[in-house]
Amino acid sequence: MDLTWQMTIHLADEARKLLEEDHAQKITRTRKAHCMEIIERIEHQRASDPDMRAFMQNFRQASEDLRGGWISMHPPPEVEDYRPLPNENGRARIVAIGRAEGHPHSGQRAQQLETLWSQRVDNLSYSGGKYKQKWMDDFLGLERGQQMFPPFRD
Repeated sequence: MDLTWQMTIHLADEARKLLEEDHAQKITRTRKAHCMEIIERIEHQRASDPDMRAFMQNFRQASEDLRGGWISMHPPPEVEDYRPLPNENGRARIVAIGRAEGHPHSGQRAQQLETLWSQRVDNLSYSGGKYKQKWMDDFLGLERGQQMFPPFRD
């Protein structure tokens, strides 16, 4: 973890230096151009600076050691979750439903859910009225502004 922080701080320092240089020279770059320049500088340091080469070798070795230890402690699941992301129509339905109104568990949220339930919005409600309270409970706790779409059910 210390190596990760060292690299993060080094990258941030390189970014700061570049921004200061650009400001002093009145150079305007896009965000992407800044990022590409920082990457180029780090790559140059990796190739030319012996301390950076040693750091990167230690960093890679630590990453490999961690990865090996992590995998042995947390083997991958036997079945991967390959649920697809919503396609354009799915995203449009999610956006059309709207966002959670009011605070979690508030009267305003309950009223919004009652309205949505009565409209029988596609892909938002469970089948039949016997699941209404479960459905309401799933959405009452959403944060204000969170998209209204149901949790995945197995």
